[in-house]
Amino acid sequence: RGGVRRVVLGSLTFVLALAAVAGADAQGSGPTATVEVRVWQDVGDELDIYISARPATGLWQTLGTIPLPLDDGVSSTGRYRYGDIALGVPLANRATPATVEVRVWQDVGDSARIYVSARPAGGDWRVLGTIRLLLGDGLSSDGRYRFGDISLEVPLPQEQVRVLAGRPGDWGYQDGRGTAVRFGRTLERSIGDLDLEVAPDGSVIVADRANDAVRRVAPDGTVSTLAGGQRGYLPSPVAVAVDAEGSIYVAGAWNGLIYRLSSDGRASRVVAGGGSEDYPFQVPPDAPAGEARFSAIKGLAAGPEGDLYIIEQDRIRRLTPAGWVTSVAGGSGLGHVDGPGEQAQFNWLEDIVVDGAGSVYVVDRSYVSGEGSAFTTIRKVDTDGVVTTLFQDTPPGHGGVLAAPTGLALTDDGEILISNAGRHQILRLTAEGTLEAIAGSGDDGYLDGSREAAALSFPGSLAVLPGGGLVVEDQAGSVLRAIAPDPSGSFASEIALAGGEPVPRVQGVRVEYYARHLAFLPAFLELDTSGDVVVSAGAIRSVSPDGTVTTLAGANGVGYRDGPREEAQFRGVRGIALASDGSIYVADYGNDRIRTISPDGDVTTLALPGPFEIVRPEALAFDGDGNLLIAQSFPGRLFRLSASGEVSTLIGDEEALQFIHGIAVSDEGDAYVTARRNELATIVRVTPGGDVSTVFQGAQAIHGGIFTRGIRGMAVAGDGTLYVVDSNQDRVVRVSPD
Repeated sequence: RGGVRRVVLGSLTFVLALAAVAGADAQGSGPTATVEVRVWQDVGDELDIYISARPATGLWQTLGTIPLPLDDGVSSTGRYRYGDIALGVPLANRATPATVEVRVWQDVGDSARIYVSARPAGGDWRVLGTIRLLLGDGLSSDGRYRFGDISLEVPLPQEQVRVLAGRPGDWGYQDGRGTAVRFGRTLERSIGDLDLEVAPDGSVIVADRANDAVRRVAPDGTVSTLAGGQRGYLPSPVAVAVDAEGSIYVAGAWNGLIYRLSSDGRASRVVAGGGSEDYPFQVPPDAPAGEARFSAIKGLAAGPEGDLYIIEQDRIRRLTPAGWVTSVAGGSGLGHVDGPGEQAQFNWLEDIVVDGAGSVYVVDRSYVSGEGSAFTTIRKVDTDGVVTTLFQDTPPGHGGVLAAPTGLALTDDGEILISNAGRHQILRLTAEGTLEAIAGSGDDGYLDGSREAAALSFPGSLAVLPGGGLVVEDQAGSVLRAIAPDPSGSFASEIALAGGEPVPRVQGVRVEYYARHLAFLPAFLELDTSGDVVVSAGAIRSVSPDGTVTTLAGANGVGYRDGPREEAQFRGVRGIALASDGSIYVADYGNDRIRTISPDGDVTTLALPGPFEIVRPEALAFDGDGNLLIAQSFPGRLFRLSASGEVSTLIGDEEALQFIHGIAVSDEGDAYVTARRNELATIVRVTPGGDVSTVFQGAQAIHGGIFTRGIRGMAVAGDGTLYVVDSNQDRVVRVSPD
């Protein structure tokens, strides 16, 4: 009656029939999990029974060992006593444990004879039957207990959020079914590399940009390639749309062409693009499709009357069934302006959908002037071409909810759904203009389960299935997840909305000008003993509190020349460090050298012990023992040069840092560096003994984190408090010692 399950008993294998489970997929083979059960018996007291369980390849300690008194009943013949227990076994990547009910039987006349029955929670004991379990698999370490093991395939209910295709964190190119499938990505931590659309037959069409392919995902999770990949050349398909007849439209990321594929992918032709380059950065005139030119297409959407809508960075265009490309809205400049289409402005369009009436909805990312932070808006273009803003959020780094959303969808009821990548949730924009979470706990992770318990990671493109379900690109593009609504067809729920709290502002801080109206842009700074600020900015200069600027070396053209201050040349000076004797050490980034400026202004190149070479020196500092710390920008490394000329590595490639920008040394001699790791803002500490630890690492501000990737300068106070400059957000953030 359904699938075949195997039960392993010691060295024996039993093949048993299991009933089909409610909630199985269309193929009748619902999800199962392997649960291992261990029954223990006290050698000296055979009535003393314990039981353990674990997921396959898991740990027995996960659930522990539980006493099982055999006092729940006796068999109808009176020969066997039994005890029942329900085991909820935690499973990897699943929010809901596998629940299996186990019954242990014991022969009243021969207490060494043990039998086991099992069933899914609430199932039938007769499905699996009753099997003798020989307790001969081993003894406890003290020899007091013997045990026997049994392996059970436990049917699982279908979760609301489940895997459709792909494996989390595993990218590549592989057709197949379920977790055997691989999708591609373009960068180490890129998100939004897949674009999804649902075809009339219920399959999902995927533009797999990194694999130069368009692929189809059947309802059972079987993935096949329609075009590109191994079936011909299709350059970087960035967006896909499907019309009512099943024809597939695909946009190339860089060639500005739009292709039309038959529903089976066998026939294709270019339907728009490739025209003159005369209008790359302004609103182009209406033109026949073959004469139109597109610049970096971001998304496609099919309209109800056969129109195809196209978004570029700051404009929306339309390909009509008659073969003309017209402008719908935007293109007059970057900004955020509502109003008639020709006057409206967009800044960075991310996705587009069209409703049944022909109104257009877009995700548009804008920037706060002077704060360097992105905020997100959801905007609508009605059938008259008038643009309005439906929702506008504050920047996520300042507490906003929307954090780099990259997917937009419309339900059959007209509800607007948003994939909120940085907060790892799927949201709904209500008619009242508020946001509600409909899927995802908000934790960055991977868990199947109910919509409120499931964990997502950087969800991207969305597509609504004919039955009201949802497919979402997840795990930064390595997995497609299916999200089922409630039995009523609704996504209504009480899921907590994941939103950041703004970094609190310290009260009572005063800021005063030290010097203004400088003729150069200060970069790295150091304060000398006299209160002057030594600045690297093309040359090395000193700025006094009264604003007097003195050139200490350089300002004599770009190059590489030692000598007197007025003759010396540098090429891209970066970090500086002040020695106790008044000398200034300079990271000459462009020349891959460390240069020194003596108190009398002579510039020399620091001799480094062979064969050591420094490449792209970025930041410098002296520790309490007079050693010079040298940070290499990329790959991020930190070296220590002793007064005797010996070089040691404090941070090497194993820390996987990139772009070290700043160094600060505490009174205790701990060195702190600001850097990136996997595109995340990172602060690392190195003790004088060489122990390396991560003080801070977090998501980018665009994804709701505290810092952007632009953390640079840093200072450390006597109590270990760090002061960190985030140049992209124009602010200084204090990090306490804890």
